[in-house]
Amino acid sequence: MDSSDFVHLHCHSTYSLLEALPSPEQIVLRAKELGQKSVGLADKGYTYGLIEFYKAAKKHDIKPILGLETYVAVRSRHDKESGVDTKRYPLTLLAETKEGYENLLQLATQASLEGMYYKPRVDEELLKKYGNGLIALSGPIGGTIPQAALVEDGDRIAKLTESYKSFFGEENLYFELMDLPAVSGQAEVNQQLIRWGKELNVPTVVTCNSHYCRAEDAEAHDVLLCIQKNARIDDPRRFSMRDSDFSMRPMDELEKAFAHVPEALEVTSEIAQRCNVDFNFGTYHIPRFPVPDKTDEVTYLRKLTEEGFSKLYPDKTKEQTERMEYELSIIEQMGFSGYFLIVQDFINAAKEKEIAVGPGRGSAAGSLVSYCLGITALDPIEHGLIFERFLNPARVSMPDVDVDFADISRDEVLQYVREKYGEDHVVQICTFGTLAARAAVKDVGRAFGVPFLEMNTLAKLIPERPGTTLEEAMETQEMKAAYDSNETYKKIIDTAFQLEKKARHVSVHACGVIITEEPTVKYTALQKAPKDDTTIITQSSAKPLESLGLLKMDFLGLTNLTVIQTTLKIIERTKGEKINIGTIPVDNKKAFRLLQKGDTTGVFQLESGGMRRYLKQLKPTEFEDITAMVSLYRPGPMEWIPSFIKRKHGKEKVKYIHDDLMPILKPTHGIGIYQEQILEIARVFAGYSLGEADLLRRAIGKKIKSELDAQHDNFVEGATKKGYEKKLANTIFNDVIMPFAGYGFNKSHAAGYARIAYETAYLKANYPIEFMSALLSSDAQRTDRVMIEIDECRVMGIKVLPPDINKSLRHFTALPKAKKDEESEIRFGLTAIKGIGDSSVMQIITAREEGGEFESIEDFAKRVPAKVLNKKSIEALAKAGALDSLGERGVLIEHFSMISEYAKSCGDISTAQTDLFSGMEDSVASKIEFPKTEPASLQQKLIWEKETLGMYVSNHPLAGLRKYIKKKAQLIGELTEKDAGKNFKIAGIQEGIKKIMTRKGDAMGILFLEDPTGRIEVTLFPKIYAEIISNIEDPEAFLVVEGAVDMRGGQLQMRASSVKCTKLSRIIKNAKDSNFFDEEEAEKGLTVSRKTHDDDEEELELVDEEGDVIAGEKAKVEKVAEAETAEKLGSITEWITRGMKLEKEMAEIMDIKTPSVTDIQPYTIVLPDRAPKTLLIELKNILQKFPGKGRVQLKIGDQIISLPITISTSTILDNEIENVIKKYSS
Repeated sequence: MDSSDFVHLHCHSTYSLLEALPSPEQIVLRAKELGQKSVGLADKGYTYGLIEFYKAAKKHDIKPILGLETYVAVRSRHDKESGVDTKRYPLTLLAETKEGYENLLQLATQASLEGMYYKPRVDEELLKKYGNGLIALSGPIGGTIPQAALVEDGDRIAKLTESYKSFFGEENLYFELMDLPAVSGQAEVNQQLIRWGKELNVPTVVTCNSHYCRAEDAEAHDVLLCIQKNARIDDPRRFSMRDSDFSMRPMDELEKAFAHVPEALEVTSEIAQRCNVDFNFGTYHIPRFPVPDKTDEVTYLRKLTEEGFSKLYPDKTKEQTERMEYELSIIEQMGFSGYFLIVQDFINAAKEKEIAVGPGRGSAAGSLVSYCLGITALDPIEHGLIFERFLNPARVSMPDVDVDFADISRDEVLQYVREKYGEDHVVQICTFGTLAARAAVKDVGRAFGVPFLEMNTLAKLIPERPGTTLEEAMETQEMKAAYDSNETYKKIIDTAFQLEKKARHVSVHACGVIITEEPTVKYTALQKAPKDDTTIITQSSAKPLESLGLLKMDFLGLTNLTVIQTTLKIIERTKGEKINIGTIPVDNKKAFRLLQKGDTTGVFQLESGGMRRYLKQLKPTEFEDITAMVSLYRPGPMEWIPSFIKRKHGKEKVKYIHDDLMPILKPTHGIGIYQEQILEIARVFAGYSLGEADLLRRAIGKKIKSELDAQHDNFVEGATKKGYEKKLANTIFNDVIMPFAGYGFNKSHAAGYARIAYETAYLKANYPIEFMSALLSSDAQRTDRVMIEIDECRVMGIKVLPPDINKSLRHFTALPKAKKDEESEIRFGLTAIKGIGDSSVMQIITAREEGGEFESIEDFAKRVPAKVLNKKSIEALAKAGALDSLGERGVLIEHFSMISEYAKSCGDISTAQTDLFSGMEDSVASKIEFPKTEPASLQQKLIWEKETLGMYVSNHPLAGLRKYIKKKAQLIGELTEKDAGKNFKIAGIQEGIKKIMTRKGDAMGILFLEDPTGRIEVTLFPKIYAEIISNIEDPEAFLVVEGAVDMRGGQLQMRASSVKCTKLSRIIKNAKDSNFFDEEEAEKGLTVSRKTHDDDEEELELVDEEGDVIAGEKAKVEKVAEAETAEKLGSITEWITRGMKLEKEMAEIMDIKTPSVTDIQPYTIVLPDRAPKTLLIELKNILQKFPGKGRVQLKIGDQIISLPITISTSTILDNEIENVIKKYSS
């Protein structure tokens, strides 16, 4: 028997989550390596990998057999009794026909939606209903038939055989044989199945039930099982499959093992021949849009587009008309009229409900038809946006419109779509969490028993850049050294290579939804989202679904749109103005003044510290400036920001390689920023159509040499035909287009986001109290952000006050000035009070709206339903200050039970019931007589505010103590990175403490200490933590901490050597007694310097290889490396004069640990006087190409600085260094 006659029908892939090792493509390649023509995939319980597997098989000319290892319930799939129904029986199913494949999807769906009990389960009812077109193999040893064979229960085997034949057909059941001698009972099962197969006329079939491709992969698979079970390799009690070979074994091995039943090997090929399921990936399945009678989608789309066109372009030009006609013709030609109708429908429905919708993201803003339909809000002609960047007639593919909605209303839009097309036609998409390089190394290390800190150190050698692979990490000297010097590390890294990018878990895609013409289960199996029984998701991820031609939409929830939406509603409530945010002027002076000052807290995309600094330098004056900054502020193009700023202000000359580049690059001061500019350059110089130019852009992004070579030749040929010199054509392609495409950004996306940035800036500048109120409401659950935004309000002259029972609404409440000389106010909302539910808040507000403001505590107790005014809620309201207008806070808190009793005695007397219960009022005391009580001190009020609101609001406990603390200790705000390594005494109050357990089981803590100038993290080691923890938790505690200051992750931290505790009231008394208490500061309050957005990890949207923004996927980038101006960043010379520690700075830039060195004369690089950070980065990149043992040093004037890198010298190195120095010396 030839190896090509055998087929591995029962293989598991990485989509048997953490149970099997190979990717679907690795399974296909292994089958090809074994000389086989077909291969089957049957993952456990789910159909996650089938489309990916099918495509991989077709790509490698292997026939795919699509299957599923399902689980059969002991009883019904609906039975879920512990101890009984936890057992289930695996059964292997293969799709013989397209009907069988659809039934496979149904079974996987029903098993997940109805039969889930630890695992998804089917039952006889489902097998009977969906058995057509399926071939069943009896499954591994845990299956129903193998289990009956194990106990030699012939009657049960016969009965099950009869049932399964009735489900799947007389010819569609096979008994599955496996060569697993170390698996207890498998040999006996094989003997019984061979015997009963002959007796019952059921053929036998050999499978390997493979969980990895090759025998040598067994160890990596064993580690994978350890990761799944959170176990260690050396644990003898853990589950393991190492005793048997679960690989895709070669034919010759199996022939020897099953020499007595050769027909069981031969039948694999017969089964494969019977299985014929094909997909047509070239067909789109867009649902039909319900158009009016006597019309069709094409006609109706034109009608709606022309209506929008007439409104937007009352004085239409020839260019505008031709653009509309061109786009409509392309949309009709490509068959996407229905797509545009569907999208415009739910977007305009959202707008009718006053849900904020983004102006456009991705390339959709390049379409004039989208603009006319209301899908986008930017005029593509005005902004120079290109339609072919969105829909390219030279490359037919489904349009991709991603839509941003206010995040609080996103689900409302989704529900509208579900109701329109049917719940079973609109489903959210799944996505898979995979083992990234760092995670793989950490998990493997844990499995091998390496201590956490040691493993963490090794993992940190992998660069943090999102998407970094182990292969890329191994190119660094540090990882190479670790790999070569330590056998354990070598084993860990080798194993991690095998596990990297493998699926770890399934989750809900952040924004992806599919809308199908037929019920979605016809195209993909469905399941409930993990930990969310109310959400249904697909079992195929986005790319496989798109390849099936399904309509995928990204419904994104954007917090900033919620802020805009809320701001507009507040403006309408407080000022009576109804603003259409889409029609605000784009040249508002107040908005641009705000941007020029960098006052961008709450302004979309422009909030980070680096962006603020650049805005102050740029001083934007037009919308295009915002678009450019949104595009430039990301790794790569960021190095051009200083030049962009200088050129805008005429401080740097703009040069063009050729005059024909000027019209294209002049709007961006000669700097290529946008992908659209690449398209224009290709059109102007080489005669490309815009569609062909977009293919050029994509080819550069993919970096496939054959495609690049072809594009280069086409460009040069086109340019020479247009009369340009060949040398110039080569220069433009190699020096302009190639590097430009690497970092050029999609202008359509940038302009859309710039519009949201401008809208938020406009609202903040023109309606500050309304905007800040909306911003605070949006971030209400993030205490750190609320504190930053409250500080921002104070800088803006807006008071932020505790909640007020007569003024506060549910959320932060904007209160307009009653008089001109008064400050604007924002009150905390009532829902901000811990212990007060939303239902109670709504009842309080309703009582107030019906009967007017509460005049006294008695009036409040009478009118609010008694069930709301329990002791807990009254105490919470009083502690938060919400009842201050009705009585002294200390009195109300001391006697809150009297208020509760009074409310009970009144009963529920709402406004509508006043007359009915008027006779009762005589029996109720008209006033609550509180005992004489000491008023609450300011410090006590602040403690209560912190308890109920999560922060100090009306003042700060340390207000007035700055001078006194400075006299006794070091102020936190005055510490700098120069102080790292030194010992200090600091003092203040705790703002939180995080408990940590050491590996020995001891408790330690991270203390967040705050003084009047700032906050710092303090590490409390176990001994100190145990001594002080009980005192620290006292809200009156004032702490004096001594210890060493460190710099970690760019932030100053302290390691405590001692902590002393006293009372804050005592400190205040001492300060007053010694005349070091600042009464003015105490009255005004103080603003503590907090960690702002400047210091946050920045989130940048991920871009795929073709330069398209990936909807819903962001990466955190810690302090994006900014190519600042020499003036801002400082040249090396300036660093020296400022006394900075250059060795540390160089180490950070070079990012390399110092290996062993020789004693030969150091290689010296003489730097120019003005040496920016970019020069050092370029030097680093050059030096890394010449590893060796020679030392390197930099010479600046008389100063010598050794670098943490070693090299081998050569004339090539000399030339490269000379060139880069010349570049920065000119």
